[in-house]
Amino acid sequence: MEITRTAMKWLDSPIMSDFVKDSTFSMRELKEDKVSIYVVLPAGIGETYRAWLRLLFNAAFEAMQDLSIPKPEHDTLFLMDEFPLLGKMERFKRAAGEAAKFGVKLFICAQDVSQLKEHYGIAWETFIANSSVLIMFANNDLESQQYLSARLGKAKVSKTSITSGANSSTTTTNYELEDVARPDQLEKIVSRQAGEAYYFIAGRKPMLLPRANYDQWEMIPKGLKLDVPQDLEDAPEPQEPATPKSVAAE
Repeated sequence: MEITRTAMKWLDSPIMSDFVKDSTFSMRELKEDKVSIYVVLPAGIGETYRAWLRLLFNAAFEAMQDLSIPKPEHDTLFLMDEFPLLGKMERFKRAAGEAAKFGVKLFICAQDVSQLKEHYGIAWETFIANSSVLIMFANNDLESQQYLSARLGKAKVSKTSITSGANSSTTTTNYELEDVARPDQLEKIVSRQAGEAYYFIAGRKPMLLPRANYDQWEMIPKGLKLDVPQDLEDAPEPQEPATPKSVAAE
């Protein structure tokens, strides 16, 4: 009973209880129609609503796995920023290897390697192993830097030495394997200020490319700002502000 009360604690919030009392859409629409669903929470209150977020993503994936609905022409993208905030989700660990057959593409974002290890242990690399694309940048922790360095591998480097004698000199060239980039070098190469990231695309060599900032795209209106209730944005524990359109799901 205590577990149930903890899991449902988010319903104590007047905001959330109002959200879920009605529904304006069904998760099935992700598969049946051209629908995009955005779930946005102000920074700092994700822990409070973790159970609600997990419920939404589980409901969405459940709908995508419904074989009674034909697989859509185009895949549905599950873009999950701050993915570790959801805690360990067995469904998504399994989905990393089988999502494609349901018409799902997973795009998960984490701050560092240790966040994935915390929840998934030795299975954390399941997400990496099943990824078509891996992007790494702004990795300030040593563990992520070491992982990135290992992913980049080693390169053959020639080193030439010259030995001089009284009447002659000898030139010797040796080849050694060195890290493409050491962890301490990567801290600067892919720093937030450097504006570049390493891209690992399946079947291709790693690439160091400039990052594309979403707020600098021409397709994004200048000065775009989400209308978040002020009380919800400021308070660590939600109060009772005016609520936006319901985002409850069937």
